Amino acid sequence: MEIGKVCIASWGSYNACNESEATLGVWLDFNDFEELSEIKEYLKNNHNFKIDGIDEELFIIDDDNGLYPYDADLASAWERYEILKDIDINILEILSDSENIRSMDLDELEKIGDNYVFYAGYTFYDYAVEIFKECYENEIPDKLKAYIDYDAFARDLSFDCHYIESFDGLLIECA
Repeated sequence: MEIGKVCIASWGSYNACNESEATLGVWLDFNDFEELSEIKEYLKNNHNFKIDGIDEELFIIDDDNGLYPYDADLASAWERYEILKDIDINILEILSDSENIRSMDLDELEKIGDNYVFYAGYTFYDYAVEIFKECYENEIPDKLKAYIDYDAFARDLSFDCHYIESFDGLLIECA
């Protein structure tokens, strides 16, 4: 997943119906830039955007992974990118398939790293068995351990957990 790939266009050129890259949009990767001002310079020098004129209002018209709101201005998209690059890529990949990250505000987006934990290679059953062993195994006499129904424990635990299983592992929403 490439979190920085976006297509940028200009409101001024769009509204003026100019036939230019500023209207159609230019794909770029935020990862290639260290500051927002570098993007503007790049668009100005390499794609003839009139940054100090008709093309001063830049916005996102598309992205590859549904991470940026449509019509987001460039500054807020850059701020969003700064948050996204600090989130575990596994969490973003799984959530992008099941949640509408595009519609999350910046506060919600910042909490993703705190609200979700990714367990690589786990199923929910594996997770439930680990939880059981950490919390209850020492309290059960050895003679009874063979009778523990981990399937039932996992099923009951699933009623209290929000989780998503993927091919890569398990994403748990922390309560």
